[in-house]
Amino acid sequence: QYTGVTTDTRTGTAGQPAIAGFEDTSNVFSDGRVLVLETPFTYTTKGTNVDKAILTFSVPFLFNIKQSTGRHTDTKIKQKIEYRQVGGGAFTEATGSLDTWWGNSDTTLFRTFEITFPSKQQWEIRVQGVTVTGGTNESSQQATLYNVEERSSGSSAYPNNALLAVFGVASSQITSIEGMRV
Repeated sequence: QYTGVTTDTRTGTAGQPAIAGFEDTSNVFSDGRVLVLETPFTYTTKGTNVDKAILTFSVPFLFNIKQSTGRHTDTKIKQKIEYRQVGGGAFTEATGSLDTWWGNSDTTLFRTFEITFPSKQQWEIRVQGVTVTGGTNESSQQATLYNVEERSSGSSAYPNNALLAVFGVASSQITSIEGMRV
């Protein structure tokens, strides 16, 4: 009943591929721990076949107060992010760590940090706030690990289950959820 619609089906074979665009599964978990300077904590992935994690950090504000004038000035905070397989040996510093925030904002800011792991495993991610030397960082602001999205690529094939994907339904063609019922 809709124009421009295409479909993709899987008949439920054991070795069927995932539907294009739906190759990965993703779960988001809240955390809420504050990065205390120089005191690391570890997040352990809930999934055991995770090959990517996206950490979302937040800070309530990002500025320094200049003592002589009381004005807000740019500041920076830094965090170190490392990972290892659960039960593994030494931690490996993630690509892009030491992650540094720089700016001047009196509103809550969010920042993501993505880790691509070398294999599908369960992982420990160690995070810590790092003291910044030099520059204008005198306030030692602390970020919060807001949440962690755990991804697993290629795991959405659902073998032995028949699948139907419907693509291209324009929102202007949807008059109600009842009208979309299959």
